[in-house]
Amino acid sequence: MSVRLIEMKKIKFKELAEEIKRLNDSGLLKKEIKTVGKTKEVLVDLFVEAVQSIPDDADDNWTGPEETAEYYMSLLETDAEKIENEWFVKEENTEEKESIKEENTEEKESIKEEKPQYKEKRKRKGRWELTGFVIKNEREISFEDLVEKVDSLYDGRSNKSSIISAVSTAISALVGFGVVVYEEKIVKVV
Repeated sequence: MSVRLIEMKKIKFKELAEEIKRLNDSGLLKKEIKTVGKTKEVLVDLFVEAVQSIPDDADDNWTGPEETAEYYMSLLETDAEKIENEWFVKEENTEEKESIKEENTEEKESIKEEKPQYKEKRKRKGRWELTGFVIKNEREISFEDLVEKVDSLYDGRSNKSSIISAVSTAISALVGFGVVVYEEKIVKVV
């Protein structure tokens, strides 16, 4: 019986990251698995390699965390499971599938008819760009007022802390270029 990984789309990234953290925290790995900036596919490969690198004890029992072992086993698909899954798929009613396809096609066609042929695209400005825009127009503004104006112009698509961070970064850049002066929580154009 052969064993392989289940389909990648069935693996939830959050669960995978939790198990990698558990494995990292166990102290059993020679080198911890870094998760930042890696795709799910790469992390699955690293996780499987790490699990397989942890040795068994004298009784041939795996020595890693039990939850990690259960998760690892949930990622595997045997030939028997695949055959069983394929059998259930073949048993589904093909007429039902065809009627669903027809309904979806009709819905898509009606949606296409409702859409206007020409749309005017509005370019959204980023938080940094909005910060510069507000400073340019106001010439002198307090930090709090600047954050409020940028937040209102940004249509509330972001949380307050990310707006504050972006405004601070933009101010730092503008100060560095000598465009503005930032003193006593007041931004002034030079």
